[in-house]
Amino acid sequence: MKVTSALLGLAAASGGLLVSANVASADGYSAPARYVAAPTWTGCYVGIAAGWAWGHSEPKRLDVNTTSTPVTVTTTTFASYDMDGGLIGGTAGCNLQSSGGFVLGVESDLSWIDKKGSGLDDPAVGVANNKTEERWLETTRLRLGWAAGNFLLYATGGAAFADAKYTACSAALGCESQSKWRIGLAYGGGAEWKFDRNWSAKIEYLHIDFENQQYLTPSALGFQNRAGGVSLNDDIVRFGINYKLDRREAVPLK
Repeated sequence: MKVTSALLGLAAASGGLLVSANVASADGYSAPARYVAAPTWTGCYVGIAAGWAWGHSEPKRLDVNTTSTPVTVTTTTFASYDMDGGLIGGTAGCNLQSSGGFVLGVESDLSWIDKKGSGLDDPAVGVANNKTEERWLETTRLRLGWAAGNFLLYATGGAAFADAKYTACSAALGCESQSKWRIGLAYGGGAEWKFDRNWSAKIEYLHIDFENQQYLTPSALGFQNRAGGVSLNDDIVRFGINYKLDRREAVPLK
């Protein structure tokens, strides 16, 4: 008899719980989602980066012969020389990570750069020294990557801008310089590692092709024209440290 009473009481209690659950469900109530600590790359960040840049430059003269039929246009390379130097600057960007681990982001950076090179030529006015210098470099790029926990591998591409100075010097004419902002296409890739909740370290490679730009056209001192352009490109390897401003580190379990 006591067993029967106990079973009846248990059945009544179970029925009451089922009724309560159905009522709660009907009222739109659902149990809160469980959360687990998990790394995520979603959020915005700031950082610093430094490294080494190298590349190549060629100043060229442009000659247009209007006496020939048809008109001919030729270029003459004054000099061809390598460039290199260090760079350091700041970085800012934002990432958005999908549930599948794909990461889409945008990043901008501005760096002071000490990249330079020079070479001699032999124009009609005498031997001249040609020198190309990069002083500031800025890039704005998209990043597309795949995250495996605390590790992120990514490809990147976008626009680059550089403050580049060209100087020509000779014993007969002295020196003449001109600075121009150059625009180019930057692309490359890198890897980033979260070593703390908000801190990450990265290594990155970029190649930049800048558009050909004329200098000393016309020359105030009498140098032959550089209307054929002064070419410029960059190869960059740099290391960086980023600090994530968004502190979210939890995702809902599904």
